[in-house]
Amino acid sequence: KSGRDAGTSYTSPVWASVVTHRPRVILRYLELGCTVLYADVDAMWIKSLPLALEAAGSHDLLLPDDRQKITPGRSDNLCTCLLYLQPTP
Repeated sequence: KSGRDAGTSYTSPVWASVVTHRPRVILRYLELGCTVLYADVDAMWIKSLPLALEAAGSHDLLLPDDRQKITPGRSDNLCTCLLYLQPTP
């Protein structure tokens, strides 16, 4: 690929830089004792996110499951488009 599409391939150096940068930044804030809420720039919520996080209760990590039908105890289609992380000792 060339031009504008050159960095959009999942195997491109640009993409590799993007996907390795995000976890490093998140880890840095967690190590500082900060709670982290990460959302993709194109994310949209149809309900109040703070209320949904509160209703979920206390967890070290919350993230969405993209499956159409939820099976309790099974999470095999998790999405990193939204991450809510609590620092732990």
